[in-house]
Amino acid sequence: MVRGTTYLVVAHVVFLFSGYIIHIVLGRHFGPETYGNYGVVLNLMTTINLLLISGFPQAASKYIAEDKANIGSIVKTSIRIQALFAGITFGIYFGLAGVIANLLNDDSLVNSIRISALVVPVYAIFVIYNNGYLNGLGYFGKQAKTLILSSIVKVAAVLALVFIGFMINGAILGYLIAAVIGLFFASRYLGRLEKSDVSFDWKKLLRFGVPATFVSMILFLLMNIDLFLLKGLASASDQAGYYTSATTLAKVPYFIMGALALSLMPSISKSTFVNDIQLTQSYIRQSTRYMLMFLMPVVLVISATSGGLIELVYTAEYSEAARSLAVLILGLSMLSVFLVLANVIMGSGRPLIPMFMGFVLVFVDIGLNLYLIPRYDMLGAAWATTITASLGAFIAAIYVVLVFKTLISFKSFMRVCVASLLVWTIPLYVYVTPVLLPFVYIGLALLYLGVLMLIKELRKDDLEMLKRVFPSSRFR
Repeated sequence: MVRGTTYLVVAHVVFLFSGYIIHIVLGRHFGPETYGNYGVVLNLMTTINLLLISGFPQAASKYIAEDKANIGSIVKTSIRIQALFAGITFGIYFGLAGVIANLLNDDSLVNSIRISALVVPVYAIFVIYNNGYLNGLGYFGKQAKTLILSSIVKVAAVLALVFIGFMINGAILGYLIAAVIGLFFASRYLGRLEKSDVSFDWKKLLRFGVPATFVSMILFLLMNIDLFLLKGLASASDQAGYYTSATTLAKVPYFIMGALALSLMPSISKSTFVNDIQLTQSYIRQSTRYMLMFLMPVVLVISATSGGLIELVYTAEYSEAARSLAVLILGLSMLSVFLVLANVIMGSGRPLIPMFMGFVLVFVDIGLNLYLIPRYDMLGAAWATTITASLGAFIAAIYVVLVFKTLISFKSFMRVCVASLLVWTIPLYVYVTPVLLPFVYIGLALLYLGVLMLIKELRKDDLEMLKRVFPSSRFR
């Protein structure tokens, strides 16, 4: 599982980096108005895609991991359900393009919205192949290669079509091309499947897929409710712009932890299906330990250097967002803890539990934002998200401990705390100019790893695992 997680982390970093390249280049090329229209269409497409790229691919991954011998029937059943829902979603989205553009008071967006609708069914099928079938089979390396390849194609296609002169429509077509290429390679990696004489019950996919879809939508809301409410409640119109810069940076750890969640759920599904309690506990301890080792120093260091990081990425004009970033990095990191633990719970066959937890958190988040934003503007929004996410992580952790009787050893927890706090004190008390921050981050990362080795938290088996992963000439 560790090797697969490493591959998926690398793939997710490439995926994130490709998105940042596109946004930076198009933001400068389009200008504020056209770039804003592009952002609106992209967010619409992303929101619609969320309905299709989470629940049923996760369900397919879970049941394939549990019963590889019946993969032919699972693929046949799941692809039909995914295609049906994708087709219905496409028809509604495409048909309402004019209505949506009218609601946005910009009829010029109709064609761009219709083109974005074409992406939805193709991307839905690509994701069920990549995140569903390849993930369920444990082909994490092939899954990672496909994601990396589609990310590279996306950057090339989007920028090429934009600079040729197709503007927003060309940018959206670039996403369609990337999805087609990704689907081609994912299906090639899956290969031909043996026919199964056993018919897989489609109701099982619905019973798991629908709650899992709700969990993904809930996580999306928990990441964005603060911004939506800030836009309407803030005392100044520029608050949302500053806050967007903070959320963009604070979301990076969350998306990286998404790779851990992807590899963890099928592993938990398989171990709980065969009732291997010790293996399940080992997966939970291992994933929680690595998650903590990554998140704790990232939260502390970014919180301590938030002002310089904002200035480095967005210029000094956005320095007002620094305090919000210092708080929000904790909030979205805690949300990533909830994400990983929710996947543990769902992987064990209990998707309704994180769904109900999520519904409660959404109401808590809305209430806190409504109370704090009028009083503290964007800092209030950041605290609302942080309090809500911390509550969610705490509740999910308690549930995992009660059900699986494990989470992380106290000794490991304390060692990671000591190493992280030691590294945190340096940027906290020593001022660093923004331009030098990347080098400081590298130095602090090396110091952190050195301290972990010195106090014997980074052990020989961890180093052996890294040696097995990185010298590989190809992803298996």
